[in-house]
Amino acid sequence: MDVDDLLNTFKVNNWVGDDKIWPHDEMYGVYKMIDGEQQVFNFLELALSDKPISKLEDGLTGRLYIGFGCKDAAVCNFAKASPHPGFWNSRQ
Repeated sequence: MDVDDLLNTFKVNNWVGDDKIWPHDEMYGVYKMIDGEQQVFNFLELALSDKPISKLEDGLTGRLYIGFGCKDAAVCNFAKASPHPGFWNSRQ
């Protein structure tokens, strides 16, 4: 993977398209990590495209993901976190 930490961009090398994951033979992305207001969580915005992109908005024509994590396991953790029991059934 080629990563530019200054621009927060990347290219996945040797990707082979898979209709269930990413159907294109090229994968480019932009990411942004930010800390939450109370410094407990961090948030990730991730945009993917089949063409080189340089800003998150470019992912609106590809795929845009938002995720979060715990910055300090002493304050929070996801050990007992699980989706609603029907979560996986609705995605098959």
